[in-house]
Amino acid sequence: MKRFSIILFTALASVAVYGQHTASVSSHQAKLANAQFTLSSANSRVAVIADNGNKAPMAKSVIRKVDGLSSMQRAVGYSNTDSITQKNVALGMTGTYPVGALLTSSILKPYEGCKVIGIRFALTNSIGRSRVFLNGVDAEGVLTGESIEQTQRTYEGWNNIFFNGSKSYEIKEGEDILVGFDYTETEEMVAADEGYLATVGEATGNEFLIYGNFNSGEGWYPITNVGALCVQLIVDVSSLPSKDLDIVYLDTGFRYKQRGENVDFYTTVANSGREDVNGYSVAYQIDEQAPVVIQKDETIKEGESDGFEQIVALGDNLSVGKHTFKVFVNTIEGAAPETNKNDMMESVFYIYENSFARQQHYVEQYTSQKEYLAYYVNDVFAKVSGSANNMCMANIYEPGNTLATADADYLTDLYAYTYPSFTIDRSYFPGEKYIAYDVNYYAQIGPDFVAPIIMDMLAQEDARPAFATVNITPSYNSDSRELSLGISGDVSEDASAVMGDLALTVLLTEDGVKAAQYVVNGNQVANNPNYIHNNVLRKFVSAPKGDKITVNGLKYSGNYTVKLDDSWNVGKMKAIAFVTRMADEITDANLKEMDITNANSFDLSDVTGVYSIEDNTSYPCKYYTIDGMEVSESQLANGIYILRQGSSLKKVLIKK
Repeated sequence: MKRFSIILFTALASVAVYGQHTASVSSHQAKLANAQFTLSSANSRVAVIADNGNKAPMAKSVIRKVDGLSSMQRAVGYSNTDSITQKNVALGMTGTYPVGALLTSSILKPYEGCKVIGIRFALTNSIGRSRVFLNGVDAEGVLTGESIEQTQRTYEGWNNIFFNGSKSYEIKEGEDILVGFDYTETEEMVAADEGYLATVGEATGNEFLIYGNFNSGEGWYPITNVGALCVQLIVDVSSLPSKDLDIVYLDTGFRYKQRGENVDFYTTVANSGREDVNGYSVAYQIDEQAPVVIQKDETIKEGESDGFEQIVALGDNLSVGKHTFKVFVNTIEGAAPETNKNDMMESVFYIYENSFARQQHYVEQYTSQKEYLAYYVNDVFAKVSGSANNMCMANIYEPGNTLATADADYLTDLYAYTYPSFTIDRSYFPGEKYIAYDVNYYAQIGPDFVAPIIMDMLAQEDARPAFATVNITPSYNSDSRELSLGISGDVSEDASAVMGDLALTVLLTEDGVKAAQYVVNGNQVANNPNYIHNNVLRKFVSAPKGDKITVNGLKYSGNYTVKLDDSWNVGKMKAIAFVTRMADEITDANLKEMDITNANSFDLSDVTGVYSIEDNTSYPCKYYTIDGMEVSESQLANGIYILRQGSSLKKVLIKK
């Protein structure tokens, strides 16, 4: 069910480069990772990227009764009870810095409506008086403005700091919480290479954050090599039922199921009550069919979870098209649940019978001329494209870049959780937090290692069905610089039931574009004004979100004409076309449904003959209709055709 996930690799580099600064890292010194949390210029609130690659169900909340807390109070965070893995963790920098962790809404979900009444954190020595803070973070990753701050003396070990008076913070649905404290490191501590911070386990992103300006802008930076910071929320759980279970994860695999295929699902059940649960049952339900109960005799301790896998035969009676799969808590210790909050999850799948093979996969990279990691990632994709002939690619630049195309800004809003990141066929992999992926850290330390993984991801996409084909027939007038594109294809009998209305998107890219790019020069970041960019999105020829396809007899066709900008080198351009679902608007609500069913590309150097000049008169003449169908010369009727002779293509009018 699970594919190999790049985010699970441990970073091997011992040096982190950011801005003009290089930070050497000792064995027990904290290391700043490359990803940066930025400031929001619009409202001066801190913008925090949620999860930074942590995918459910990896990030697990830990709630325990710990020393100093009452029977109705729990510690919520990444650390387990009062355990500490590493002591005397040092930043290696003098000064006072806010440090903390971002507890995501998936971690806090079982405790929505509960009150945070304090903060606890561990130190290996007192740092005097320190400010503790808590900030709500909305779904867009921006501080909500709701916060609590308090200054208090610190001690060695775990510090339980309860908010003064009646202060508290309610845990809200869909909201993250940034929690931390101010930490001071003196010159003596730096010289001794010994700090007072404590950590536990491993951290891959948001479990240990530091705020400051490290020559790459002021903001929150993740620290990745010393574990999760020992910081927790103190939560009043008196509003929770004594025994309660939540469905916190459901993976039913890829959404397209051929008739007769099984659903191999995995689900995670979490104990969100105040007491252990000794035995429970869950049920799964397909559409409105009778639920099927699965009895589980395991004990789930308070704050822990139980996961299991089940294979369900779909049978042959499900119709082609959309279906739902639900999993819900059926009983807790033989009785119906006290509450139905968070006790059900649902996914969508599609049954099909008829499909096509994939022609090419469309890779869309969301990149930035101002992000030096693009320097490494671009090299990785150059290796991939040099080895994979089943890929076409477009680079979408961050709004405000000189290479940005305004029509594509909506794509970065929808997909780009960091720069650079990329989608493959804009396809969602079950269980991931984002549709896009990033290989930023690994491209820097092991590009030869990462490129084959991306190729494996492309190969995995080959197994998915396509419900339309895409053919491109171009012609080009070098005098007028007008490019004509005939797009045509076949449509599966199941396309309407599975995909609904179809949309066709056509765009142009260019290689060899000289423009500025932040790159790495030795151990420094520099702005190279003459960097060569490839796969640059130049223009959407169709509507950016696609033009609705009219299907006649399970076929479609469309024609586009565009005048190329004088600055574009047509000999280094590609035309790309792909088919997806039609939607009036693409939002977070339907984004996972907007995968691309098939794609294709055409190298326009084949139209211009720029790279291969040959005597075409020795080649036979081949005629094609505007929608790409070949016609023998003896069967030509009056009309417009595309004539190919060797590498030469031109539009001709036949009159008889």
